[in-house]
Amino acid sequence: MKCLEKLEKLEQIVARYNDRLSFISATLLENNQLKSAKALKEEIDSIQNTDRLMNIGIVGRVKAGKSSLLNAIVFDGASVLPKAATPMTAALTKLTYADKHQATVEFFSQEDIDDIKKEADEYEKMLKKELEECVNFFKKKDNLSESEIQEKALKKAKRSLETKKEAASADQYERMKKSSVDIKSLEKEAIVEFNSLDDLSKKLDRYVGSSGDLMPFTKSVTIGFPLESLKEVNIIDTPGVNDPVKSREARTLDELNKCDVIFIVSPAGQFMSSEDLGLMGRITQKAGIRELYVVASKFDTQLHGDVLEKSNKNLSKAFDMLISDLSSHMHTTLVDLKNNTRGVGNTFDSLIEQNSSRILHSSGISYTIKENIYNPENLDEGEQHAWNNLVENYPDNFSHKDKDLSIVSLDKLSNISKIKNILDEVAKRKNDILQEKIANLENTKTAAIDSYGAGLLGYITEQEKEINEGDLDELLSEKTKLEEIKSEASVILKSSFEGVCQDFSRNLSTLLKTKLNDLYKQATKESDAQTGSVTVAEQRTRDKGSGFLWFRDLAGTRYENYTEMVEYTTVNTNQVVSAINSFISDTEDEIKGIASKQIAEFKTSMPAQLIRALKDGLGEDKSSEIKASKFRSIISTVLTSLEIPVLCYRDKRLKNAAQGRLRGYDAENFINMAFNHIEDFRNSVKDDLSDFIDELDDSLDKFDLAKTLFDQYDKDIEKLTSDIKNKEMAIAELNRIKADIQGASL
Repeated sequence: MKCLEKLEKLEQIVARYNDRLSFISATLLENNQLKSAKALKEEIDSIQNTDRLMNIGIVGRVKAGKSSLLNAIVFDGASVLPKAATPMTAALTKLTYADKHQATVEFFSQEDIDDIKKEADEYEKMLKKELEECVNFFKKKDNLSESEIQEKALKKAKRSLETKKEAASADQYERMKKSSVDIKSLEKEAIVEFNSLDDLSKKLDRYVGSSGDLMPFTKSVTIGFPLESLKEVNIIDTPGVNDPVKSREARTLDELNKCDVIFIVSPAGQFMSSEDLGLMGRITQKAGIRELYVVASKFDTQLHGDVLEKSNKNLSKAFDMLISDLSSHMHTTLVDLKNNTRGVGNTFDSLIEQNSSRILHSSGISYTIKENIYNPENLDEGEQHAWNNLVENYPDNFSHKDKDLSIVSLDKLSNISKIKNILDEVAKRKNDILQEKIANLENTKTAAIDSYGAGLLGYITEQEKEINEGDLDELLSEKTKLEEIKSEASVILKSSFEGVCQDFSRNLSTLLKTKLNDLYKQATKESDAQTGSVTVAEQRTRDKGSGFLWFRDLAGTRYENYTEMVEYTTVNTNQVVSAINSFISDTEDEIKGIASKQIAEFKTSMPAQLIRALKDGLGEDKSSEIKASKFRSIISTVLTSLEIPVLCYRDKRLKNAAQGRLRGYDAENFINMAFNHIEDFRNSVKDDLSDFIDELDDSLDKFDLAKTLFDQYDKDIEKLTSDIKNKEMAIAELNRIKADIQGASL
């Protein structure tokens, strides 16, 4: 960037003529909101590094076809990414570019394992209670033995709890206990090097494969490949459940929040299920680019049965029928979700309003078949079966003999080229935005640096004028008169400065606390919007409690079943966590912004206020001895040395708290925790603000403005006296400085 080169050159000039420029340079940098060339380079690099890569998120339940989709997009259909071992053990996987083949496997910490065990223990309590109710239910059934009752009751109890996060933790912990691995022997992470995609697939099996000994302990996997397809992207493949592991779910939410494109993968045969909607709760609103698409995966499995018959084996007609049905179903489902679920907002509006263009059919298995069309022996049993079905049911489009015909139809069925085109379009848009952001930064900084350079040049020109027009006798007289009023002027300056500082501190404190309260109200409102209620019909069993109970036990008439409508509190925890963390981030940014703005205005307005106080306090005769323009310049300069404390916060972001959608007791506990956290953060920031104002007051009290000002005034007079005595040499140096500054500005 040219602006960076300019600033670097100007810094070199200031360093070369340090005695003349260092003091004024600090003032001009602050006035133009500049720091240093190093800081500017870091800002440019940050934008380029953070915004350059396109982040792609994959969301979907276990066995939805996410791995097949990624294998097709990134690895040309090779089965590199293993399918999740179970719904409870799917690791967070990140694919990125690297100079060499290398994977980093992160293991659960002891704290993670303790959390998993705690929830596994809670599951056992829940299962015991549910089992008792199920046993009572089956006791009313005729002709069931005690062992049959226990067996059926256990199945029913487990089935009723299978979607609970505690059940996921119980499964995870059970696998850990059965493993022969000693967790204490594991490092925080393992580095896995591989030579090829086949080699990686084999080595990853130990960490994420269904029979891998380290699979139960694997938290996340980051895989780096020296592949052109990954040079400009990061791909995040999320676990297929609302994760029982809090720290991993928090990481998942954080990664998804950075994504520019999110593909929601839902099997065409069970499209947009309640499980999919639960996982979509991870997706929150985001500033900037955020494209959402729904991928109807395993599309090939729906081309048979009724669709085959109604389409009369016409592939294009079958496609149109399926896409129309899926589009209609998605629209209805998401409209219902938006209307009936508080807090959804406009997150999924693009899917609702552009539903037909936002559904992408996909068949990873078809892509694999296409890639192996000339080597069918490489297909596994499932792939071979799918291929035979396509050939048999749609002979006009698929053929064992006509490879070219089959490739065209398999391309259409896999739809990978369309998905890649979408990624290319988003990447182009992202690059355009990046270039616009960089251009805006360069324009802003160029204007600031030009102003900084002009300020340096103006200062040197003013010095040159003072030297040419200066008189040694007048300077001596000025210094003598200044000494006469210095004591009285110092008292006036001290009193005025203290008054201005007190008003500034008081007003700043009020502004900051008002902004904090406004943000607090907004956060509580947004969090409250994520809570609601749901009424469900639940089966109950009651004891009639009359007659000969022992006889009625035998007769089976003592207990009766009934339905009760129960209202439960609900909460979307992912959205609440996002709202709270946004509140925390906004609070830090906005309060720091207000403080910086007010401090800048304080320093800008101070010279005029102090000069006015001097004129009023000293009277017309004495104040005439003060050169207002020179005093104003020196006051502005010395205020640069005023140390302003940094406004700091203790880290209060809500971590490892998201748990998907909760209801009942769990929801109420979470809501209480969330609102307590918001309140705690507000109180914490109040304390931080009080500390900041106290430190600011202390810094202002310690700053001896009068002494600093007059010391600098004396130095300026001494320097000017020396320059006048060595006029020729001083003017020559000033001309060199002007030439250098003008050269740097070209």
